[in-house]
Formats: sequence, C-alpha cells, structure tokens
Amino acid sequence: FPVTIGSQDGSFYIIDLIKKQPIKILEVKSPIVSHPNIISNNVVFGDFGGYVHIIDRRGNYVDKQQYGGTIVNKIVSDTKNMFISLNEGVILSTPVTFQPH
Repeated sequence: FPVTIGSQDGSFYIIDLIKKQPIKILEVKSPIVSHPNIISNNVVFGDFGGYVHIIDRRGNYVDKQQYGGTIVNKIVSDTKNMFISLNEGVILSTPVTFQPH
C-alpha cells in the first residue's frame, strides 16, 4: 500500500515510495486534520469541515460524508463499525458500509 499524507492546505497525497513520487493528489479544499486510517482496505481521513473521505488504494473516491459539520479529529474502526471523534468531544459510531477495494 502506498504512503498517504494529508496537509493543512487541503491536499491529500498518495505517494509511491519506490518511485519517490506522488501517484495521485486529491484537492479536498479543507485542511486535513485526522491521520489517514485503513478501513476495509480503503484509506479513510477526516477534514476541518467535518467530512470523512474514503478512497481506494488507487486514489479514487469510494465515498464522502459529513458528520456534524465540525472538525473530524480521529477515525478508528473495528470490523463492523467506524468511530469518528469530533472536535467538541462527541464520538459517533457508524457501520462500515463501503466495500473493500
């Protein structure tokens, strides 16, 4: 799996470490504040606008959803649920409904 990096300028990079170059750059347009996490073989990360972005290993969008309109600090999961920590201390639990890629 390539390395993924989110930035404060709203860019999300998928980098091939062997070639030392970006495979894809996604422009999210909102600062990325959570660390990328692997869930169901997809990359999941949150942004300053309260969106959770789900992309496959090639950098294609699988899904994008907003959870509350506030900053998404952290996203973790077990095999069936995704837990989303929001800035005001709220933790949401939602089923993992996207398919592995």
